[in-house]
Amino acid sequence: MTTFFALGPLCYISRKRPNVIFAAENIVAHLAAFICVEMYDEPLAHIAHQQGLGGHFLIYCMAPASCVAMFWILSIASDLLCAALKLEEEESALDHLSLEHVPEGSHHHVETGAFLGQGHDHSWKHCMKAAQGESLAIVFGFLVKELGEELINYFANDHSGIADQHSRYAVLYMLAYTVFIGAIFIWISSNNERLAERFGEEPTDKVEQIGGMSLAWCVATASKWTTYALFQTSNNNSVYKSITVRKLLDAAWITPAMVVLVIGMDALADRGLFADHKAESVISVCGLVTGIAWEQCFASATITVSEGIPGPAATIQSLITLVLLVALVPGWLKYFVPKAREPTPKRELEVKDDAALASVKET
Repeated sequence: MTTFFALGPLCYISRKRPNVIFAAENIVAHLAAFICVEMYDEPLAHIAHQQGLGGHFLIYCMAPASCVAMFWILSIASDLLCAALKLEEEESALDHLSLEHVPEGSHHHVETGAFLGQGHDHSWKHCMKAAQGESLAIVFGFLVKELGEELINYFANDHSGIADQHSRYAVLYMLAYTVFIGAIFIWISSNNERLAERFGEEPTDKVEQIGGMSLAWCVATASKWTTYALFQTSNNNSVYKSITVRKLLDAAWITPAMVVLVIGMDALADRGLFADHKAESVISVCGLVTGIAWEQCFASATITVSEGIPGPAATIQSLITLVLLVALVPGWLKYFVPKAREPTPKRELEVKDDAALASVKET
């Protein structure tokens, strides 16, 4: 709750500094989301396993609904906090972004600036709402993945126990579940405009974002289980027995796979073979899949390293995490954030069309 409520004040404080507000929005949103994931993870499993079969699945089915209700209440409370602190809406750093570098007539040429390229009011309050929406989508997606795992526990493991991540059947079930979630996401993305006309643009975008994050969690889990199954070994002295090594192998192959997919989606969009908003949705999914893989790898590595250092495990792990943050965040802020904040350039097809139009005007 503290992290979630910090979004508003942080966005307000950094409203005159575009890079900082972009970083604050992303860091705090993901921090709030993954804290919430931890909050749901073990307690949800503990409560559900105390129930009968019907109650067990009912709890897992109701968890996403409880997530939506919780974030809705927290969002209202956050608005009340901002009002109590008298954080007033005003011209922000995002409004100072010049449109000179944004191609006129492109998807990203909007009246209020080119920060997000979606045509919204690019204020600190919009950044806060965007971060809250992203947090909800990540947590909701995690709970959808958890429901899938519980179904696999039931069908792939003789109706009891925990899914064996080395089991061929568990992997196949997870891949099938991932395809099912992917089909739902593709349908929502393909019918985005029609759904927006019927239900409104904002609800449709939120549902599409939730679908994308659900798919990302499922892809990340399916890739991890596939890696575990491929590198399964009965040799207790093998390096592949290490959970950290297996997670590193998973991150090592899923990262280039996602990069290739991103490049492919971008190339298709450049040629007009894939709608821009669909390509962006798939790219966001690829980003979260990669992030989840490396987060799990770093978390496992931190635990492994802390076991070899004398002292309280929690303290050692916290110190290692702080060292990693000090090493990574400055470079991310200096090199990645400015690039990520730039508006998307025109697609190749748009450039060719503009050149052809200019040529016709000249003649």
